[in-house]
Amino acid sequence: MLHAALHLIGRTLRPIRPGLVKLAGSTTRAGVPLVVRSPSFSGIMPQRFTADGAGVSPALTWSGLPANARGVVVLVQDADIPAPRPLTHMVVYGDATLDRLDEGEVPRRLRSISPGGWRCGRNGFGLTGWLPPAPPPGHGAHRYVFQVFALNTVLHFAIPPGRGALVRAMAGHVVGFGQVIGTYERR
Repeated sequence: MLHAALHLIGRTLRPIRPGLVKLAGSTTRAGVPLVVRSPSFSGIMPQRFTADGAGVSPALTWSGLPANARGVVVLVQDADIPAPRPLTHMVVYGDATLDRLDEGEVPRRLRSISPGGWRCGRNGFGLTGWLPPAPPPGHGAHRYVFQVFALNTVLHFAIPPGRGALVRAMAGHVVGFGQVIGTYERR
């Protein structure tokens, strides 16, 4: 009964989606194109990376950083959440020597630096770490956009930044951008 009610709510809210134009990458995209891939998924994200599974963060790789890149930011957002703005699922940042995120490297709660050297910002729930996808049942497929930004500087924050602080700090420093999209749907 509860599942049927949630499914009805999801179907009712289906037209409400911020879309790709509201992603951070739609306004801060600049510089050379980066090649971004995930060895963990191709198109549809396996349940293992979601709240319905183990909830581990997927692996991500990129290449093509320009010579003047000093820092890298990875920002994951849900472009289809039934809200005015995309939901941030992960914020990590570090220096340009970092060229990948290993599977599970960013747990649901990351209080300091990841094993690979990444610093973690705050997700849409205000927590540091990976927020596993959990779209409303019946709302349709959600696009989880893994955006990689190459910067001509290394970012430093006194406290873990959220999406807004991160985008403000990146302004004028983006020298490369790429993304990969994974979809997930709860039926």
